Amino acid sequence: DAGQLIGAANPLQETEHYRYDADHVIQERQLAGGATFYWEWQHRGKQARCIRHWNNFGQMHARYEWDDAGTVTVHHQDGSRQIYEHDSNAR
Repeated sequence: DAGQLIGAANPLQETEHYRYDADHVIQERQLAGGATFYWEWQHRGKQARCIRHWNNFGQMHARYEWDDAGTVTVHHQDGSRQIYEHDSNAR
């Protein structure tokens, strides 16, 4: 676990679990109800950028397109897209 949060429980003792890569970047989150979310990354460690995010029940699948100017375009499975611009502090 390397000091990472690998699970959490709510007051009803329902737990969720987390999995990370060797650089401590999240790869998977499994909720108590069985939904699982996955991430695919470009680059490693602190330079990692999410390029894909999806789940195990098919209702969510997004691809992320980054540029060096701080803009990320999110392409959703329904064909819609969102564009975000970040400053030098990634805000």
